[in-house]
Amino acid sequence: MAIYYELEKNDRKAIYEVAEKWKNECLLNNKSLIWDGESIWTDTNLDRFKSIFVENPDVSGENFDDKFKKQLENESEDVHKFAIE
Repeated sequence: MAIYYELEKNDRKAIYEVAEKWKNECLLNNKSLIWDGESIWTDTNLDRFKSIFVENPDVSGENFDDKFKKQLENESEDVHKFAIE
């Protein structure tokens, strides 16, 4: 089990604020944290991501970057953005 020690009072505040923003913007409103005003966290993008990464894992000996690029090569720009976020 990990143990966390506060170095300064409220030093985790920034992390919790970003996590809250991610929850509200991405999970609840399908928006992007990186690309303002764009709907990246949609069911369609999530389904594509799941299909290309979870249901069809690349078990080759290539490094992560090469496998990531290969699995995304035929996907839409929105799926690329989803994967990046």
